[in-house]
Amino acid sequence: MAAGRPLGLREQLKLRRPGEIIAAAFEEFKQKGYAATRLEDVAKRVGVSKGTIYIYFQSKEELFRAVVQSLVAPTLERAAEISATLKDRRPISCGSNWRRSISPC
Repeated sequence: MAAGRPLGLREQLKLRRPGEIIAAAFEEFKQKGYAATRLEDVAKRVGVSKGTIYIYFQSKEELFRAVVQSLVAPTLERAAEISATLKDRRPISCGSNWRRSISPC
């Protein structure tokens, strides 16, 4: 690709393909479980050949890991953001009413 040139349709599809495969795999894993999910079914859901999946993922296990990563990463990022904002806050003292109701000081 030349610098500054907009991506063609084929290039755009190539960039989107891994995300489409991951989304389809998530649905298959959710419906059938890991053991019963076949890459053929994932490919059919995306509208590609099974071989296309292997261009992006070496195995079903690698695809499963990508699915889990796609689900966990945003949660971990959000937790890190929340944690960073809480560092600047003053801890709740033992004397606060809600704290007494859940644990003795």
